[in-house]
Formats: sequence, structure tokens, C-alpha cells
Amino acid sequence: MRTQVRAGSRTEAGVALRFTAPQRDAILSVAELMRSLSIGAAEFETQVGGSREDIERIESRLRQSADDAEIDLTMTEVHLIHAALMASHNQFAGEEDFYVRIGFFRENIAGLARGIVRAVGQLST
Repeated sequence: MRTQVRAGSRTEAGVALRFTAPQRDAILSVAELMRSLSIGAAEFETQVGGSREDIERIESRLRQSADDAEIDLTMTEVHLIHAALMASHNQFAGEEDFYVRIGFFRENIAGLARGIVRAVGQLST
């Protein structure tokens, strides 16, 4: 999976980013995993910075977006995606279990999170 996320543009509310189909699939897999955790709302919010409903709204928008299309995200939504990607690392003891559940390797997910940060940084300069 390519980890470079293409920066679209700054928007009034945040940023527009372009995700490839595999990147979008990785984010959706991680979001599904995080929502399925048997933890309380406070524990969930501690890990991802928002509620399950916040993650569901982002998932819905990602599912509706076309491949490689710009998706407008608030900075809060960007943070939720980044935090979910990074929090997913802690959910499994082994790499194999992570891969079986998510469908991607940990280094791909971490690379995607870094790619999001770089893309947002490009729009800030």
C-alpha cells in the first residue's frame, strides 16, 4: 500500500485529502475494528479522541467517496483518523493477528498515519 497521502487543498473547515482505494480500505478496516472494541465510551474517546458515532460518520463519508476523490475533513476528523490508525496498533499482541483482522501490516498503518500528517503539513506551508 502506498503511504503517501495526496494533499488536496485547505478548506474553510480544514483540509481536503485524496486517499487511494487501499488507503481508504485501511482506514475503514481500522475504524471498524476500533468501533467493535468492547470498551466504554470514555475509554474509546481516550484512544481516538471522539465517539463511536464520530468514527461512523467519517466511515460513511469515506464509503461514499470515489476512488482518489478529494474528501473534505475538519482538523478534528483528521485527528480522529490519525488517532484510530495509531491506536489500532495496541489492540493485538502479534503482527499476524493484526494482519488477519485489519488486512494490512502494522507498518502500513503507521506509514499511512505519517502520510496523513505530511499531507496536512504540506497544506500548512
